[in-house]
Amino acid sequence: MTATAFPPYTRQEFDWIEAEWAYGCHGRQTFLSVDDFRQVEQWQAAGIRAASVVEAMTAFFVRLAQRPRRPNRIKLAWIQPELDKAQARQQRFAELPLVKFPATANWDKVIEPLKSDPQAKQAWTQWWFLKFNEPGPDAPGWLDHFDQTRAAEAQLLKLAEAHLDRLSGITNPRSTLALQLSEQGLQKGTDLYTRVWRHHWTRAVFKAFNVPEVNHG
Repeated sequence: MTATAFPPYTRQEFDWIEAEWAYGCHGRQTFLSVDDFRQVEQWQAAGIRAASVVEAMTAFFVRLAQRPRRPNRIKLAWIQPELDKAQARQQRFAELPLVKFPATANWDKVIEPLKSDPQAKQAWTQWWFLKFNEPGPDAPGWLDHFDQTRAAEAQLLKLAEAHLDRLSGITNPRSTLALQLSEQGLQKGTDLYTRVWRHHWTRAVFKAFNVPEVNHG
């Protein structure tokens, strides 16, 4: 893919990548190695957003968790297949006309009481539609589309959070995630803690309600 002129990663974005790395490694590799840091710089030079690196890292650790044995030490470069898939998928959808999809096809899998909330269903439908019609980063209006997608996801999260206390039979994801971040040495109240929390909190809440996440295939 052609490199896109995104601005260089900020210090906060480098810290975010490192914090997510520590989270995924369960604290066994708290800091990026020299080789890992150079890899991040290569991705930065190639025009890959820090958020894309974090998303690929999340997918990588999901795949890693399915293996019967986990390596004692892992390298950040190992997330490249997930990153390539994300970049290729984004490029493929950028070249397609507007995509229609069965917006409510999987909503029946959602757990009550969120399932019966019409506002939540509408927010989820909008989120899916925007994700399925995501333009490439070079396309006009890409930033506006990105902001709309984030807003739809945030609205769905807000509605799901309002139902958390009525969700029975599960451990509250708030206490579970707070414990996990504490174990990684992240200090509550810092900008980095807030960013890492926001990234994992959304997935924790959606998982609690079995909300289908967008998958382009």
